[in-house]
Amino acid sequence: MKNVVVIILLLFFVSISNSFALSKEQAKAFLKALSSSKELCSLQFYREFKNTELKELALLLFTDSCFEKKQFKELVKIREIPKNPYAAVEKAIAHKKVGDEKTARKIFKSVFSKTNDLDEWILTLNSGNTEYLFALKVLKKKVEIALGKRNFKIAEIYLDYLKGKKFYHLLKGILYMKQRKKELAKKEFILSSQPKKFFYLTHLSDSSAEKFFYFKKAMDSNIPAYLKKNLSIYLLDRFLYSDKSFFRKTLKIVKDFDKEIFNEYQVKYLVLNGEIKRALLKLSNLQGKKYKAWKVALLKKFYGKKESFNNNAPDFYSLLLNSNSIKLSAKSLPRVEFIDEEGIKYLYKRGRCDVISFINKKSPSVALAHYLCGDYKKAIKEAIFYRKKLEKYPYLLHILYPKHPIFENDLISLSLARQESLFDQFALSRSGAIGLMQIMPFTGKYIAQKLKVKDFKVTDLFKPKVNYEFGSFYISELIKQFKLFPLAAASYNAGPTRIKKALKRFGTIKTPYDLVIFVDFYIPFAETRGYVKKVLTNYFFYNYLYNDGRWSLFQKEKSLKNFHKMNVTEVNLKKP
Repeated sequence: MKNVVVIILLLFFVSISNSFALSKEQAKAFLKALSSSKELCSLQFYREFKNTELKELALLLFTDSCFEKKQFKELVKIREIPKNPYAAVEKAIAHKKVGDEKTARKIFKSVFSKTNDLDEWILTLNSGNTEYLFALKVLKKKVEIALGKRNFKIAEIYLDYLKGKKFYHLLKGILYMKQRKKELAKKEFILSSQPKKFFYLTHLSDSSAEKFFYFKKAMDSNIPAYLKKNLSIYLLDRFLYSDKSFFRKTLKIVKDFDKEIFNEYQVKYLVLNGEIKRALLKLSNLQGKKYKAWKVALLKKFYGKKESFNNNAPDFYSLLLNSNSIKLSAKSLPRVEFIDEEGIKYLYKRGRCDVISFINKKSPSVALAHYLCGDYKKAIKEAIFYRKKLEKYPYLLHILYPKHPIFENDLISLSLARQESLFDQFALSRSGAIGLMQIMPFTGKYIAQKLKVKDFKVTDLFKPKVNYEFGSFYISELIKQFKLFPLAAASYNAGPTRIKKALKRFGTIKTPYDLVIFVDFYIPFAETRGYVKKVLTNYFFYNYLYNDGRWSLFQKEKSLKNFHKMNVTEVNLKKP
């Protein structure tokens, strides 16, 4: 009986996935309908594409067309709400026009809570009756959205409505923190009744005792486990290099919370205190690729013993310790012929990337279509689900590591940009980093001065060419300074001063074994450690795909103005 149920469920899911495959005939019919606006405001038009990848676009066009023609009764016949906020508001207006105030309010409230872009429109449409829009949870979301986009003026407007409410002081503290007003932020967090305040107060406090005090409060609170893990790593990293007494106290608390973190930092503590034998003994009892890599690197550095590292995956540890045995996936150039959904293939051949851009589906064909259309961010996000099926879809490797044309042959900047933004020119981080290579405004101003760029504006960093020229110049300066690309990448992420301090503690990096130890034991930021590992892996794949597999750690600076022409020769990692 159990097997029968499983088979029925499998058939059900297969039928659903097949129903979403766009046929060539449907693609033709869709383009034909687009050429005649009369057909768009039609239930038949929407229903024809409801079970295809074009469902969302069909709903958007249907809504917009009916709204424009003021055919409100026709528009409200469909229950689905468009994901596009503008179209969703149009549907809400239609419901309002036909007297369905309840549904209209529901849609207005939903859109109002998800974006700040349409506030004036929605508030005007609800003039005299906006109280239902200003629910506590909705206002909280609106402040969080504004803070995420660093739109501090909008955040302050909605924060005023939260005065006296339970979220007010916490959100006010986050606002000040993002504005780098540390003392004001601390005052607001202290006034807050929300347990999450302990997370922020741990970060903002200056003394070790104060940080530890708030850390204990956070660990005893009901904040999410991922925040407790984040805080544990942050504090252990900080105390490991600055206060051994508080490090041991923190480690004791972490032991009962996360055994994996406890083991990792116990080994780090032993190594940094020169207790290599004890560290190796501890590592011999731990399972995992990382611990094996640490053991191999420590044995080589301190005892000259070479132990094999049996891991053939192309990741940070294998690239440094065992690159000769890495098993590489097959590769082939992405071509339109590989799209196995005839409807999508037809749209691409007709040059309708505008239509394809609305398709969101995890499939190799859709990923390939987005890649061919130049939407690398979408393509990567969809292709990543099939990373373990590269033998079946060998062209996906190029999609996962696309060669954005603006970068030409600059594989180093490509490796950084992929990690920084997935090639999204409009990317804006929570800290304010901008564009393809995520350049901070103050860094942009510094580079502009160096390059003698006149009339530079921070918003220029959203221009792909400017962002690339600035980013490539900056990383080339860092390579010139640090010699080693992974160290330059670490500096790109954490700042040169911090990496210089770490190098002063460690010494000169001469071998791949040194680099493993330096990255995992001496860089005091989890984000930067992960960043270096991912960027180095990116660099390996870009060289595999576009440089006949030739790649090196050490870079020779040839030209700051033409960074992509740099010659990368010296130390080849194929012989660590």
